[in-house]
Amino acid sequence: MKSTKDAMLPQHRVVNVTDPEVIGVDPVPDDSEPFMLRQRSDEEIADYDKGFECGQSGGQNDDTKSEAWQRGWAEAQE
Repeated sequence: MKSTKDAMLPQHRVVNVTDPEVIGVDPVPDDSEPFMLRQRSDEEIADYDKGFECGQSGGQNDDTKSEAWQRGWAEAQE
């Protein structure tokens, strides 16, 4: 017999993502397909690259830049 906790968990679909440009999933209102993949725009990719280059060259983080730029800078620090 399942515990109450297990019985109340929602059903999930496993999604394997191999495209490195996929940055997340968005819910889809249609019950037949619960998720839709969202890809980075060319602008997000360019901002990420600029942030990564800044981080690699020892530049400082700039919180006025886009989220993609800051993600690139942070990943360069790792």
